[in-house]
Order: sequence, then C-alpha cells, then structure tokens
Amino acid sequence: MNLKDKLISAATRFDERNSRRRGWNPYALAQYFAAIDGICNAVDNGMSVESAIARFTNDRFCDVLLKAAGVGRRSV
Repeated sequence: MNLKDKLISAATRFDERNSRRRGWNPYALAQYFAAIDGICNAVDNGMSVESAIARFTNDRFCDVLLKAAGVGRRSV
C-alpha cells in the first residue's frame, strides 16, 4: 500500500466512525480526500510526510493520518 492508499483508508474509517455522531458533516469525506491530495502533492514536492499532514489537517484527524502513515503523533 502506498501513502495515498493508507491515508484514504484511514480517512474512510475516521468518517465512518464520526458519521454516527450528532452534527456529522455529510461532506466531510470529500474534504478529507481533498486534504489527502494536498498532502500527497506536498510530499511529492519534497515536504516531509509529518509536515505535510500537519499543514493540511488538524486535531484528531491529523493524529489519525499520522498514525496511518506510520509517523506517530504530532511533534510539529
């Protein structure tokens, strides 16, 4: 699995868990995929995976993607 596949899989699971909550955004998954495209483009242009994820995401979603990428938790 490449980085993009890992991040998409993690985002899908994250969205599925959050879809059961009150106030869930039904458009969130598309926004997550847009952020993942930005992350992959930044990594392709030389940015570290950790920095790219921190730049395009925040909060719990950031931690989920960092874990999926094998980086761990935020230190940026």
